Amino acid sequence: WDNEYGSHTEKVADFRAGQMLVSNGEFLHFVKDGGYDTESYWTEEGWNWRNFKQARMPLFWRKNGGAYALRLVAEEISMPWNWPVEVNYLEAKAYCNWLSAKTGKTYRLPSEAEWYRLAAYCGIPDVEERQKAPGNINLEYYASPCPVDKYKNGSSTMWLAMSGSGPNSDY
Repeated sequence: WDNEYGSHTEKVADFRAGQMLVSNGEFLHFVKDGGYDTESYWTEEGWNWRNFKQARMPLFWRKNGGAYALRLVAEEISMPWNWPVEVNYLEAKAYCNWLSAKTGKTYRLPSEAEWYRLAAYCGIPDVEERQKAPGNINLEYYASPCPVDKYKNGSSTMWLAMSGSGPNSDY
């Protein structure tokens, strides 16, 4: 972009990050545990958004009886539980707060500086330097999300950063 120029250096303390994006299946635990109904998991802005939208689950999820479906551009499909969940920043923060409360470990989203450090650590170049996108970046292979574990070298380490003793293997 024409307003992004120059460089910025920032010292980033060590941190740990999840290996894969949060899947629909993982996020379902938050939904079923009342995550959308528990104000303490949400920031003030997030809770206001949730109330305004009357959100009870991610926007593209549909619940028909006891079954969940995912609304795509042209159709609804049975919920692909191993696809990454599509939520906004406010929902992602609430999920991290819920997961922290459930596990006793601290989960959070990465800062911008941490995001860039992860990209460098994983060897993911800037878009203009890439000949072929690793994983499904820029929808290189799929027009919709694909399973979170589809690509071994995917950029999924850049989604959920955390501190503490390591990821909970159940989530």
